[in-house]
Amino acid sequence: MDKKVRTFAERETASKGNLRIHQEPLGTNNNNNQGNQGGRNNAPARVYAVGRVGTDPDANVVTVPGAAPVARAPYRLAPSEMKELAK
Repeated sequence: MDKKVRTFAERETASKGNLRIHQEPLGTNNNNNQGNQGGRNNAPARVYAVGRVGTDPDANVVTVPGAAPVARAPYRLAPSEMKELAK
């Protein structure tokens, strides 16, 4: 029985040798990147058009007068809720 029992301190000191498994390998730090800086000296991608500051963002949406709205599937109730409503 005494061989099976280990104190908390013994387990702590035994597990300290396994610490290197959970650490990152050397050289993989974040190179002090902050915010939108790209990794490996890549510039972040631009998500907006540079020359279109004053134009309407919805100008590229083409609508047809009198067109039917986009069809949506109706909300379906669970069978138990349908039984409740049928009462």
